[in-house]
Parts: sequence; C-alpha cells; structure tokens
Amino acid sequence: MSAARSEGATPLFEGWRTVAHIFFAEYRDHFNRLDGTSIARLWNAPSGVMEGQTVVLWDTRAKVEANHVALCERYRTSDFGSADFEIVHIRPVGDEAIFVHVIWTMRRRDGAVWQRFGTAYQLLYSDDGARIVLAVAHSTDDQVI
Repeated sequence: MSAARSEGATPLFEGWRTVAHIFFAEYRDHFNRLDGTSIARLWNAPSGVMEGQTVVLWDTRAKVEANHVALCERYRTSDFGSADFEIVHIRPVGDEAIFVHVIWTMRRRDGAVWQRFGTAYQLLYSDDGARIVLAVAHSTDDQVI
C-alpha cells in the first residue's frame, strides 16, 4: 500500500494521521523484509539523519539507497527478526509536511526485544506521496540492547 495522495488534495489532520500510519506500516514492512532499496524509496533526496551529535546528509538518491542497503545488511547479520512501531505524536507543519514521533521496537529472530528507540521524522508530502526529509533518532528510557 502506498501513502500517495489524491490529485490536488491537501489532507486535514485526520488525513495526516491516516497517511502517517500507512506510511510507517509500509516502512516497517520493508524493514521486516530487509529490503533497503524499497526503504530508500520512502526517503527524499536530499535527506538526512541525526543521532546525538552526529548528522549524516545524503544529497542524491544513490547515496540514500546505498545507506539503506548497507543498514539492512548490518541488520541481517545482527540477529534482526522484526520491527514494529507506535506513533506517539503527529503534528502537521504547514500544508505539505508533518512531524511524526515514532517509538520502534526491534526484536531478535527468537522474538526477544533487541532494542527500543524513538525517532522523530519530518515527512514532506508531494504528488509522489510522503517522503522522509529528516530523522532524529534518540534512546528511550527502557532501551534494551
């Protein structure tokens, strides 16, 4: 399922909520298949991620894809079993963007919790659907490694 919008429509808040849930379900499903190429399609170019004091920016589609393919390979060799998400906050930012705060739970192949962390996403909405422009990852109080 794709988070593409209707021709010329600007979603209201409930529309944004629906878009966010569809978008992150699709994002999760791509991660659960460890499909870096499909994950990369959900990111804008340019885009970036920030974790702590580290900021990584990708200025081309090829760099976005290379990052996500490599990330999936690391997960594949790290006993990754599955990911799931909970959206804890959604806020429209103008007519074409939303801020979405997500808590991710990553499980090992045996189902045990591997890690829990939060990520704040800025999504840009265009005729092609929602795309991540910036992600800010952070730990949660109950992170398990």
